Amino acid sequence: MMKNEGAVVMADRIKKKFENILYYHKTKILAGAAAAALLIWGLFLYGGESLDTALYGEAVNVQISRENLDRICRMGIESLGKDPQREQILLETGTEIDADNPESSAISGGLEKMTTSIFAHEIDFMICTPEIMEYYAGKDALEEISPSDGYGIDITGTAFTDSEEKADRQIMFCIFKNSEHKEDARRFAESLLPSDREE
Repeated sequence: MMKNEGAVVMADRIKKKFENILYYHKTKILAGAAAAALLIWGLFLYGGESLDTALYGEAVNVQISRENLDRICRMGIESLGKDPQREQILLETGTEIDADNPESSAISGGLEKMTTSIFAHEIDFMICTPEIMEYYAGKDALEEISPSDGYGIDITGTAFTDSEEKADRQIMFCIFKNSEHKEDARRFAESLLPSDREE
């Protein structure tokens, strides 16, 4: 009989301890359950794997519409033989650097950000005007593409130059020396050209 009473007393103590925990810590328990539910909901709603970046580039002093940018980057990833469900070409737009005095852009951060990305091997290519290409070529940051093209491939008139008001501006595709994906960047550039221009 003593063993049975001991078990009942022990069960009663456990029950009271559990009630005590619930009473004094229910807010923490409910907050934890809510946080776990939000985490699960977030993973379900926004989950999935993020795409790996096959190539990363910057458009400098060039306006590209979002629709056109998405279409071209999707076509580019396919031209590299990569799976668009797993990899992407990421091209940042909106970087403006003073073409007449690029050094002045260091104050605003545009040039500083670009230069840091270039020498940290983070950026593979750049779409820009000839003045910006010449600036970075002078800094020995660009890969020579070919003897005929020099440091940039002229992509004026391709799908990237969809802005009618700037159709008269020359647009160059440049590859950075520090890029770890030079061949992919070159193939991407060539995929932008009309078939009679490709090398």
